[in-house]
Amino acid sequence: MIILSSKLEIKTVVNSLKENLSESEIYIRAKTILVENGWTLLGGEPPDGTDNLPRIELKNPHYSGKGSKGSKKVDLIAIKSDRILLLELKRFYSESDIKKLNEIFSDEEWRIALDTALESKKVFQRVGVKDVPCFGNNKDLIIRAVGLSKEHIIPNDFLLIIVQKDKYRVRVGDLCKIDKEFFNS
Repeated sequence: MIILSSKLEIKTVVNSLKENLSESEIYIRAKTILVENGWTLLGGEPPDGTDNLPRIELKNPHYSGKGSKGSKKVDLIAIKSDRILLLELKRFYSESDIKKLNEIFSDEEWRIALDTALESKKVFQRVGVKDVPCFGNNKDLIIRAVGLSKEHIIPNDFLLIIVQKDKYRVRVGDLCKIDKEFFNS
């Protein structure tokens, strides 16, 4: 528990919370940021409601029963050239989002589940992408990213989008498969 001892400390904490966007606001801003930077939105999992993007659900390749037990949904999925961006969006850093993206990235069966989910929703046809890369066989085409309302330390092979009301910043980890120029072009 944090005990605030002065009015200035309380005001600082309150102002900091006001600056943090809600997850829905981060989602909407992130969509705009991606489109403005040449990314084509494929789908996602919007917080608290519906969206015009298809909902992409990766079926658990290690579960053979009925239903969607253990499935994975990514908040936003976008493509540019032959690179696909898997973007998790939160108000605050979430280690579980990093773990989820790492599982998809590192496990060929999860990457194939990504290919299958995208194909089943016909997202590439919907957006006019003709040369569809296969992500199941080539994890180097997958960019893992998080979008947060403020700066945070992220793994070196991730991209971070710091989403704020009227501005944003992109920070690319040293081992990420793209650079800022590619993101912004």
